Amino acid sequence: MNNYYEFLKVQPTASLAEIQVVLDTFYNQSRRLVTHHDPLVVQTANQNLLMIEQARATLLDPGKRADYDALLSLSSIGGLADSSMQPSSVPVMSPPMVPRAPVIPPTIQPGMVNNEAWVCSNCHTSNPVRTKFCKKCGNQLGRSCPKCNTLLETGAQFCSECGINVREYERELEIQTAEAERQRIIQERQIAEQNARLGIVMKASNDAMNFTKWGWIIGIVGSCIPYLNFIIGFVSLGLFTLGVVNAQKALRQSQQYGDQPYRSKARTAFILSVIPIGLTIVLMAAGALVLIGSAFQNP
Repeated sequence: MNNYYEFLKVQPTASLAEIQVVLDTFYNQSRRLVTHHDPLVVQTANQNLLMIEQARATLLDPGKRADYDALLSLSSIGGLADSSMQPSSVPVMSPPMVPRAPVIPPTIQPGMVNNEAWVCSNCHTSNPVRTKFCKKCGNQLGRSCPKCNTLLETGAQFCSECGINVREYERELEIQTAEAERQRIIQERQIAEQNARLGIVMKASNDAMNFTKWGWIIGIVGSCIPYLNFIIGFVSLGLFTLGVVNAQKALRQSQQYGDQPYRSKARTAFILSVIPIGLTIVLMAAGALVLIGSAFQNP
């Protein structure tokens, strides 16, 4: 490869926009390989990056590119051109040579990607590189890199594109997946516990209001029935007591989202039940005092 055009694999007539795209693409490809585990790949990537910057500075500047194209034209004549016909703005020198990348030995080391052929471990048939399944027996030969999705040989330890250790990266993904699953289970358990507590508050507040309501209904109706009002009064008092117990059960639960209407209902049932209980206690105490007073007056 003798010039920048051959290095970038573009025609000398390519536009600035086309060259810009090729430079950016080639730069991104080489930049990812700077952190590769193979030192030969890293060395090649650094040399390519250097040449990319030199080509960028020359080919994207119209003046420098014109001089460079003229220099390439003179060099292609092979020394038969008249030096007096050379453009005065072009220095008489050979075009910059692109350093050749070092040749990587073809020996496949353990864990490295085989760039020659992918041999099936089942039938030992050689398949073209990047063949996912064996063309003879259908055995799987390749798998996708978990990071960049590049198709790799099944036994490859490192990715030829992004350079990661495939097994270590897969273990990290498994750890992250397990942690995400653990957090999901914890969140679902918390939601279930919240729903259970909310169900307790709902049931207890509804029961408290029902007991309170029936206590008032039976108490009012019973007060109008002669000879039974005393018994009905005790029944009503028992209903009020159940209303207080259930209201306290609802209010003792920890507060959470969505339980405010039921807490308000429990507070209302508690107040409406405590009032008649308190009045009953006061009346019973007053009646007891009257009986005691009568006893002392009539020995």
